[in-house]
Amino acid sequence: MQERYGNWALVMGAAEGLGKGFSEVLASRGMNLIMVDFNQPALEALSNEIQNKFKTKTLAVIQDLSEPDAWDRCKTATEGLDCRLMVYVAAFSIVRPFLEVTPGELDRFLAVNNRALIHAVHGFASMLKEKRGGGILLVSSLSGVIPPPLVATYAATKAFIIRLTESLYGELKTHGIDIGCCTLGIISTPTFWAGNPGFGFFKPSVMEPVSAARFAIDRLGKVPVSTPGLSNRLAYAFLRLLPRRVALFLVGRTMKSMYKGIKN
Repeated sequence: MQERYGNWALVMGAAEGLGKGFSEVLASRGMNLIMVDFNQPALEALSNEIQNKFKTKTLAVIQDLSEPDAWDRCKTATEGLDCRLMVYVAAFSIVRPFLEVTPGELDRFLAVNNRALIHAVHGFASMLKEKRGGGILLVSSLSGVIPPPLVATYAATKAFIIRLTESLYGELKTHGIDIGCCTLGIISTPTFWAGNPGFGFFKPSVMEPVSAARFAIDRLGKVPVSTPGLSNRLAYAFLRLLPRRVALFLVGRTMKSMYKGIKN
C-alpha cells in the first residue's frame, strides 16, 4: 500500500464506528494516519490507541466537516507528508419521516455528506494529479441504490456519491488515481444501535466495521463500486431483478419493521 498510496492516509470521519474500522485496518497495514473528526475525546483516544497498538504515527485534526472551510484545514494537515490515500467516511444520518426533518438538519445532510465530500475529492485529486497518482475511497450505502422510507435525505445524498464515483472512475484513471465507493448495508456502529432497531423474522445482516473496511480497501482501484457482505450482494442482486416498484416495497417493509415506533 505504501508504494502506491504513500506512507500516510487521510481518514475523514475517523473517530468512531466505520471510521474507526478504516483507521484500524489502514494502521494494521503500516499506514500512518491523519485522522479527522469533530468528536475530540473519541478521536484523541483512538489516535493514542492506534499509536500504541500498531506502532504507527497519527495526527489528530479536530474538525467539523459541515463548516465551509473544512477541506482547507484538512489539506493543510497533509502538507509535507507522503499522503496519497484519502478515505471519506463522515456522514450525517437520522431515521425520521422526511417532513419532520428540520431545515438545519437538511443543511447538515448536504454539508457533511455531499459538499465537504466533493470539495475533498476535487482538492485531493488535484493534489494527486501533481504527485502522479494515489487513491480516493468514498463510503456510500445500499439505501442509495434502493432507498427505503424514513431516510429519504440520507439515501439521496448517498446516491450522489455512487454516481460521482462511477463518473470519475475512468476519468481519474488517466491520472493514475484510483477512486472507489463501497455501498454498505447495516454496520454495527454506535449510531445504528442508538436508533433502537428491531428485527422480526427477517433480520438483515449486520457487519462489523473492520470487516467492511477491509473489503472496501482491498477493492480500491479494481471496481468503481463494491458491496461488502455476501448476503448484501445476493439480496441486492435479487432485488435488481424485480420490478422497481416491488423492490422498493420489500425494502420499505423491512425498514418499517425495524423502526415500528416511527410513524410516517
